[in-house]
Amino acid sequence: MNNFKFRELTPENFFEYDKRGSNKEISRELAIEATKFFFEAQLSEKVPKDTRELFEVARAVMIYGVNFYPLYTVGAEQLFRVAENALRMKCNQTGIVPNQGKYMFANMLGALVGNRVIDREHIDIWYSFKKLRNIFSHPEFQQLFPPGDVLDWMDLVSEYINRLFE
Repeated sequence: MNNFKFRELTPENFFEYDKRGSNKEISRELAIEATKFFFEAQLSEKVPKDTRELFEVARAVMIYGVNFYPLYTVGAEQLFRVAENALRMKCNQTGIVPNQGKYMFANMLGALVGNRVIDREHIDIWYSFKKLRNIFSHPEFQQLFPPGDVLDWMDLVSEYINRLFE
C-alpha cells in the first residue's frame, strides 16, 4: 500500500469506481449520471477537426476520472493544450504569423489580438489558459482537481474556442 494522495490501481481494483470525495459505494448508474455533465460542453463544427479531436481526448480522459480520480486533472492538462492548438489553427487558417514567426502561446495570442481576431476584452481569459497550461506542464507535485473545477474549465475553454472560429 502506498501513501499517495490517490488510490493505487491494482489488477484487483482496476474495474472499481474511485470513491474519492464520496463516502459511499459508487454504482454504475451513479457513475453514468456523473459523466453526463462532461458532454454538455461542445465544440462547433466550425472548429477545425484536429482541435475537436484533441478536445474529445481531453473529455474522455476526464470522464475516466470516475475510475481513477487523478485523470480529472490529467484531462484538464490536455484541455489547456487544446486551447493552444486552437490558437495555432486560427493563425494557420487566417494566415497570421506570430511575432518572430514563433508559434508560442503568447506570440499567437498577441498576433490574433493585434489583427482583431480576438477581442482585447478576452485577452485575460486566454492568458489564464496559458498560465494554467504552464502550471500543469511544470508540476512540482501531483495536483488533484475535483470534477467541478474541471467541468468549469471545460465550459470556459469550449466557449472561447467556439468564439475564435465563429
